[in-house]
Amino acid sequence: MADLTANKQTPDVVNLDNVQGGYVIQYGVKASEEIYTGMFVEIDASGDLTGAGVSATSFQCLGVALERKTGSATDSEVKCKVLVGAMIQYAVTATKADIGAMVYASDDNTLTVTQAATSGLVGRIVGLGDAANTVLIKMDFPRIINQTVWAVTNWTESYALECDGDADAAITDDLGTLIRDLIAMGYLTGSVAA
Repeated sequence: MADLTANKQTPDVVNLDNVQGGYVIQYGVKASEEIYTGMFVEIDASGDLTGAGVSATSFQCLGVALERKTGSATDSEVKCKVLVGAMIQYAVTATKADIGAMVYASDDNTLTVTQAATSGLVGRIVGLGDAANTVLIKMDFPRIINQTVWAVTNWTESYALECDGDADAAITDDLGTLIRDLIAMGYLTGSVAA
C-alpha cells in the first residue's frame, strides 16, 4: 500500500468481552505535516507527530490518528488525537504461524511482519481476524523498552564474564537467563545454549 493522501476508516477496534482497551492521547503535529484519519503515526526525533514509517530515527509507531489535522508553521502547535494501546483488526500478509510475531508500519498505511530501517513497531499478532488476510494486533504503545531487536548469535553460557578480573559463573548464568527472557518477550532474536 502507499502512504495515505486522504482520510480513511480507522481500523476496527476489537471488542473482547466488552473491553476494547487502548487510550486516546493528543500529540503535537509536525509543522506542515498532513495527518489523516486512520493513518498510523509516530513521533519523529524532534518529538512531533508524523506519518509512520518515514524516519529511521522514529521511536515506534504510536497508534492510529483519530482525526485529520494539518500542522501549522510551528511544530506541535496543532494537536491530534491518537488511539494507542488498543486491540485492532487490520490487513497484514500473515498466517496462523505468525501469531505472536511483531508487526511493523512500513509506511503510514501498511503493516508487515518484516522490520526495515524505517519501520516502527506497532504491536504483536495475537490472532487471525474475521475477514480474509486480516489479523488481530495488540498495539504495543506505550512501551517501556524501545523497539530495537538485537540478534544474538553464537551465545553460549560457557563464555566467562570478567568482573573485576575474576570469572563469575553466577553473572554468566544471570545473563543467560536475562537473554532467554528477552528472547521469549520478543526483544531479542536468537537462542541461548543451555
